[in-house]
Amino acid sequence: MRGKIVPFLEQVTTLSCVLTILAITLDRYKGICYPLKYDEGRLHNIGAQLLIIWAVSIFVCIPVIFIPVFRDSNFHDGTPIQVCRMPINHMWQLVYFILIFAVFFCFMFIMLLFFYGKICKALGERKKFINLSADRYAKKILKERRQMVKLMLAVVVMFFICLLPQRAVSLWLIFADKSNIMSLQLEGYLLLKTFPRVLVYMNSAINPIIYNFISTKFRNAFLNILCIKRKMYALTDVSMMRRKSCYTDITELTGNAKLKNNR
Repeated sequence: MRGKIVPFLEQVTTLSCVLTILAITLDRYKGICYPLKYDEGRLHNIGAQLLIIWAVSIFVCIPVIFIPVFRDSNFHDGTPIQVCRMPINHMWQLVYFILIFAVFFCFMFIMLLFFYGKICKALGERKKFINLSADRYAKKILKERRQMVKLMLAVVVMFFICLLPQRAVSLWLIFADKSNIMSLQLEGYLLLKTFPRVLVYMNSAINPIIYNFISTKFRNAFLNILCIKRKMYALTDVSMMRRKSCYTDITELTGNAKLKNNR
């Protein structure tokens, strides 16, 4: 059962990430392109959106549970091992993976680029209008929004770059000749499957670096956290020094009093 759950969970988390990025992009698109219709009190809808995203991801990935199988194999030294394979033996399996790639990778990426193109166009037109005025607050808001759009666009592009090898390897394993796959042997096959997964996981580690380079708010907040921790450590050190000094003073006074009593 473990061999079936792992591919299923990987697909669910990947699709949920794609849909979450799409939801954030639509939210930014409405807020920038249609500010008068934008509902600032939308927080109550976030929970419903997350439930819908995860429900759709789980529903779409249900067929993945019925595809993986365990097969016997051997390492190069002859050690027997069972490996999880995803053989494509039926037409519906082939159609399913092609649709997943077409809808949740190609189509979603094109949609995201379309929406960010609209956002950049709206911000460009707004910049021309604001430059004619001397409203510093409006210029500050525009700068923050442009920075936010750059941040989200960088996150989207990096996510799809990290996801592309996994999708490409999956399609190659579907359409490649069995002789080419067998020529990889077990070690090569596992390496080919593991490297794209590592890239997908690395995407989460790269995001804070992108935030730090692009977002001034994130960088300032991160520095504030470091300063708070440094202050806490400094206060702790000072309190410890004070306790030590008080303890030393008490010890000296006690020793002096004993000496006087002995005399």
